[in-house]
Amino acid sequence: MRYVSGILYLAATDLSNYLGCKHLSQLDRAVANKDLAKPDWFDPALAVLAKRGEQHEAAYVEHLRQKGLTLVDLKNKPTEETVKAMAAGVDVITQATLSEGVWTGNADILLKIPGTSRFGDWSYEVQDTKLSQNTRAATILQLCLYTDLLERLQGHTPWKMYVVKPGDDFPTDEFLFTDFRAYYALIRKNFETVMLGPALNIYPDPVAHCAICRWWKHCDTRRHDDDHLSLIAGIRTAHRQELQHQQIDTLEQFAQLTLPLPEKPKRGNAEAYVSLHDQARIQWEGRVQDKLLYKTLAPEPGRGFFRLPEPDKGDVYFDIEGDPFFGSGGLEYLLGYAFQDDTGTLTYRAHWAMDVVTEKKIFEQFIDVIMDRWRRYPNFYVYHYGIYEPGAMKRLANRHSTRADEVDQLLRAERFIDLHMVIRESLKASVEHYSLKDLEKFTIYQRQIELPTAGACRRALERALELNEVPSLSNDIREVVERYNEDDCRATQALHLWLEARRSELIASGISIVRPESKTGEASDNVRDIQTRALALFKGLTAKLPEDRETWTDIHKGKWLLAHLIDYFRREDKSAWWDYFRVHEMDREALLEERKGLAGLEYIGPVITPAKTKVPVHRYSYPPQEVSMDEDDELHEVKGAKIGSVYAIHLSRYTIDIKKTAKTADRHPQAVHVMERIDPGALVTSIMDLANDIIEDGLDNDWPHRAAKHLLLKKKPRLLTPIDGPLLSPQEDPGQGAIRLALQLDKSVLAIQGPPGTGKTHTGADMILALVRAGKKVGVTAVGHKVIRNLLEKVLEHAAKQNLSVSCVHKVTDKSETPTAGITEVTKTEEAIQALGQGKIVGGTAWLWADKKAAGTLDYLFVDEAGQMSLSQVLAATPSAHNLILLGDPQQLEQPQRGAHPEGSDVAALTYLLDGHQTIPDDRGIFLGITRRLHPNLCTFTSELFYESRLKSLPGLENQQIHGPVPFTGGGLYYVPVEHEGCQSRSDEEIAVITNIVETLTSRGATWTDAEGVVSPLTKNDILIVAPYNAQVSGLREKLPDVRTGTVDKFQGQQAPVVIYSMTASSTEDAPRGMSFLYNPNRLNVATSRAKCICILVASPRLLEPECHTIDQMKWANALCRFGEMATRVEL
Repeated sequence: MRYVSGILYLAATDLSNYLGCKHLSQLDRAVANKDLAKPDWFDPALAVLAKRGEQHEAAYVEHLRQKGLTLVDLKNKPTEETVKAMAAGVDVITQATLSEGVWTGNADILLKIPGTSRFGDWSYEVQDTKLSQNTRAATILQLCLYTDLLERLQGHTPWKMYVVKPGDDFPTDEFLFTDFRAYYALIRKNFETVMLGPALNIYPDPVAHCAICRWWKHCDTRRHDDDHLSLIAGIRTAHRQELQHQQIDTLEQFAQLTLPLPEKPKRGNAEAYVSLHDQARIQWEGRVQDKLLYKTLAPEPGRGFFRLPEPDKGDVYFDIEGDPFFGSGGLEYLLGYAFQDDTGTLTYRAHWAMDVVTEKKIFEQFIDVIMDRWRRYPNFYVYHYGIYEPGAMKRLANRHSTRADEVDQLLRAERFIDLHMVIRESLKASVEHYSLKDLEKFTIYQRQIELPTAGACRRALERALELNEVPSLSNDIREVVERYNEDDCRATQALHLWLEARRSELIASGISIVRPESKTGEASDNVRDIQTRALALFKGLTAKLPEDRETWTDIHKGKWLLAHLIDYFRREDKSAWWDYFRVHEMDREALLEERKGLAGLEYIGPVITPAKTKVPVHRYSYPPQEVSMDEDDELHEVKGAKIGSVYAIHLSRYTIDIKKTAKTADRHPQAVHVMERIDPGALVTSIMDLANDIIEDGLDNDWPHRAAKHLLLKKKPRLLTPIDGPLLSPQEDPGQGAIRLALQLDKSVLAIQGPPGTGKTHTGADMILALVRAGKKVGVTAVGHKVIRNLLEKVLEHAAKQNLSVSCVHKVTDKSETPTAGITEVTKTEEAIQALGQGKIVGGTAWLWADKKAAGTLDYLFVDEAGQMSLSQVLAATPSAHNLILLGDPQQLEQPQRGAHPEGSDVAALTYLLDGHQTIPDDRGIFLGITRRLHPNLCTFTSELFYESRLKSLPGLENQQIHGPVPFTGGGLYYVPVEHEGCQSRSDEEIAVITNIVETLTSRGATWTDAEGVVSPLTKNDILIVAPYNAQVSGLREKLPDVRTGTVDKFQGQQAPVVIYSMTASSTEDAPRGMSFLYNPNRLNVATSRAKCICILVASPRLLEPECHTIDQMKWANALCRFGEMATRVEL
């Protein structure tokens, strides 16, 4: 930014900086106004990069010139010259100045394309030349600004924007402006409002941008001068705000309190403040005494020093250097480890990778070294600092589909020892950060490489990786990074020795601390047999594939995908076990943040249950925390065994009823967590059998398993009477067309996509009844029994209307206490198969249909919610049926899965068939394009964002409106901003506002009109409240017990005239499970599309201007910002 004649002019970089830190924008304004000098900060590598960037741009321009295009260079020319060049129709305009109002920018290239603009039958799009192989979020923001400015100059909106990278023929990334426009527009508007107003006094609270900011030292100095609360190790924003609310503003002030807090905290758990108080106290004491201090905590079995095994000569000290911005998934470019050689000398080894192919090789080499060392030294362990290393091992095993069994055994045997966890559970230290660099100061180890030097070399190396310029990287830089990694490995060993000394001191003082039990981690014989077969099948499918992927046919691609689908269930199973052990070892404070766990349980008493319950049910209270548990979830005691299962959970009362086992009837746990693992069982065998048949018979051979092969190859539906072009005839009713196509299906796959309110379940039920009339055997499956039951109930409902007598059977694990009339529950596979022979419709999960007893028993298998069911599960179920009908909508809730999967094997079945489209092409399946729920204003938002503008409202839905003396009338979107700080999974501020909204809507005589024009009083029964987190749901139910309130997951399929969506979190940094959960477009679609008349978004304004670090995050934020753009803003 810069001042010219008293006017502040802004650029794209200023917009990116504003997102990173509001304080930074104020500092930059002060510099522009000459009120503050720039910090003395210079990176010589940036000058080199700028030169290389100019060379890359020049090479690309010459490439365009060689194509015969006309060019003009407008470097340092005003915007008027850019307009003249566009008016003249020049093919390529370089260094084009674009400006409008206070905004200016220089686009690398404007490229002429066919189209319409104010200049004629042509227009321009923006291209930016970048050295990096991975496009950053800041680049997209810059492109959006240039595209926006270009739109204003040419009178036409550019549809696309491009990033041109170095390489043969200059590979180009293509982006849709509409995927980012709303996000960009809102950020720009807010930034202009702030910067064109008076200067603001914003405190430099620490944010993620600090790590790369030139002002870091300036702000850090101020925080230290102020003795800011952020200096307390481990403190969070919510904690700081609670302390400030209680008039505690400095570390010293907090440390000198006798009690942690004068009052009961409104945010956070009281125990967290006790821990923070102890931390502040030792930091203050260390400051006063001017030396490093530590204080050991009371030892607790299973934690802290109890985690340390007996030191062994075979022990390894491990550290990784990685670049998260390399390519699309990052790169672990250096795996370093230290170990004692045969002479007892600590020796260091490093494995380097500068590309993904080599990453796989060094990962295999490292795991092979570790496994060999384990064989030589049975009591060895791998020590590391922090959770990154074992997490990276799991990611690499899944990403490259190699050494997963070895990693699994290492994890089962608990061979990775995290010294960071040991320290946090063992002691408090007078440090601001519990990093290795801070804690190693307690040891005698001295680093070879100074940290600033190491940091500069790491940045240079990672820059070379991202720019594909590794060959130009000097050996000196690699040497410094390797020495830095060696320092980390040796420092880890030194810290281990220091911790052993502290442990010995405690034992000498009379405290008993036992070593953990040594485990082998060996898999069962059955698991080893499956591993052997999976490897053989993988080789059989991939052995004859051409090395050059560019030559692969659909058959080759199908075999490659199937080869990676074989191990899908084992990868999911391993991830479930890995997650189980992660939570199983958590301490109380960490468990309070874990939604699948509960800490602080207090026994209340027994629960009176139906007489047939043979084991006791006990009720426990728990402190407020985010929790996600369902009835019948299996519960394990933390660091213990199975305790029972969830009988009921009462979110608004913070109580849980646990159904005990005979062995645990007298046990009262303090902390429990869910065991989410489900044995894949028959699914594994079935998909392996399918793979074996494909190896023997060929994927291009239609028989056997034609439907499965058609699904794998994404073939168009095969019909008895073939159709070229769209599957539905012009003006044909989609429901009737679906029945016609189902009856015509010739051992193939038919997909039906049903957006909100379009009658997907209705359509499925009518199809099933038509097939039953035709004498077909029909089965139903889905990811869960609730979905299966819902479709079966809809079948019975439609059968009654059609005077058709049908019977349904549902194969379940345990029979319901109150079964649905007309649906017989059975628990044995044989009973379900027998029912098919009696002409009954049978429902069951994929496990039923994957069973060999079910093979070939169905004419049709309906897969409901196929956008949530993995391709692997569907394929495992296909041997049971000749034809597959996939019902669902991938734009709503996604498939639940745990693990990372290679080569696209993580995809849901219906998502796979959509092949990158938001909606299914009309020659590939049926798109139900008329919603019978959404007011046209709601439908416009939903259709534009999620359905390629193909979804329309049924005529008459425009009648659905709210009327009365209330701020929310008519039909459409509303946004109510609520300011709050530090809220994570619960916001009392939003709860208060929503309570006010509900009372306003229901107490002032408001009415709502339905599609038929019937007017009714608006009551609490007409309102649905949705929140992303259960803790917020609990708070809302406390205040509004008679209003339907729940999470997005619970309300799919429901609807109401008014929907209120509470976003809850104060900012992206506060959001539990991050942006990928809170901003997930599928969840936003489900939440907003429950509404018939109006949808009211209640949210912190900061959620509509998040700092996005990736392109995916920008796309997620764009959907929410588009809501804000289209909504009527109401201030309450």
